Amino acid sequence: WENHYTYLEHFFKKPFSAFSDEQGKLIPTTPTGSYTVPEYFPEDLFSVMGDQRPNWAWLLVGAPRSGSTFHQDPDMTSAWNGVLCGRKKIILFPGDSVPPGVERCGNGFISPRIVIQWFDEHYDTLKKGTFYECVVQPGELIFIPAGWWHTVLNLDECIAITQNYVSSVNLPAVYDYLKHEN
Repeated sequence: WENHYTYLEHFFKKPFSAFSDEQGKLIPTTPTGSYTVPEYFPEDLFSVMGDQRPNWAWLLVGAPRSGSTFHQDPDMTSAWNGVLCGRKKIILFPGDSVPPGVERCGNGFISPRIVIQWFDEHYDTLKKGTFYECVVQPGELIFIPAGWWHTVLNLDECIAITQNYVSSVNLPAVYDYLKHEN
């Protein structure tokens, strides 16, 4: 991680998250074996896939004003995000409520390319009661239900761990999604 930290240190002067570099090349961020899954999420049915399992866990490192634009987690999985240091502002919409600024494109959706762009252009237009928001502090966890739209804005230099998973609760939705995708 020393090399990755040195590499990322260069980018802390501008918005950046540790999913990819400026050329779009993925940076390895899987923290597998480096942490214990919180007791609230003991069931992970995707683990039966072994090496065939899609990417599911990431160490996230980001500068202030960086983060992730609106998205729904892959394959109808649920997720948890634990903040180690820094703070994250998270906005959530139920899956059937497409957030403002997210546009339908064919069978998918397009979000603003830069997370702070969405906050600058749309945050003040939100109607109370149509969304949820919170600030996740160091040492806190947030649960993201399957299919929910969410965006994350790092308020500080931030390090977090996130993991997507399948439980018996969302297994039927994951199964239906994967059956129709294939």
